[in-house]
Amino acid sequence: MKNPAQNSVEINRLTISRGLAEAMAGTLQLETPLRGAAFRLRLPLKEGSPLGNARNGFTMLPGGRALRILVAEDTPANQLVIRMLLTRMGHQPTIVENGRLAVELLQNTGFDLVILDLQMPEMNGFEAARAIRAAEPSQQRTPLMAFSAFTQDSEKELAIKCGFDSFLNKPISLAELSAGIAALVVEKQPPATA
Repeated sequence: MKNPAQNSVEINRLTISRGLAEAMAGTLQLETPLRGAAFRLRLPLKEGSPLGNARNGFTMLPGGRALRILVAEDTPANQLVIRMLLTRMGHQPTIVENGRLAVELLQNTGFDLVILDLQMPEMNGFEAARAIRAAEPSQQRTPLMAFSAFTQDSEKELAIKCGFDSFLNKPISLAELSAGIAALVVEKQPPATA
């Protein structure tokens, strides 16, 4: 018989697996054979279709551009999901556990976009956004995206006041995340010249 710690680890793995399946518009179902447990994973993938196009549920950036994206998120399951989503879109994510680490890393490394969870230990997303905006030169404004499970208007308004450019609700879908990223990056790019 398994101890409670082993059960907890297995439940966490199942939660993460389910989150990954749902993030890819799929399902993970428990089947109950006579012995043990079996799971059925269903994903809506087409044979031979490339991952990087709008038909697969996400918005391509102009020229298929890959971004270096810094993400601050303290929950391991959410870290896995957002890493998988960003990687599927062709981006290069760097994940840290809190806002303080994000601020420190951003001071030494350039990123095209920063995504911050609003509720984190040590330094939350609001504090991190203020610190990032205070430290950066005005001509080099890094796009900041907030994401949170708390979707009250007052929280969204505070996020914008703290320096965020956009706000996404959790759980994040592939389509919403890619559209949000595309809107921020296209906005930031200079207009094309004839």
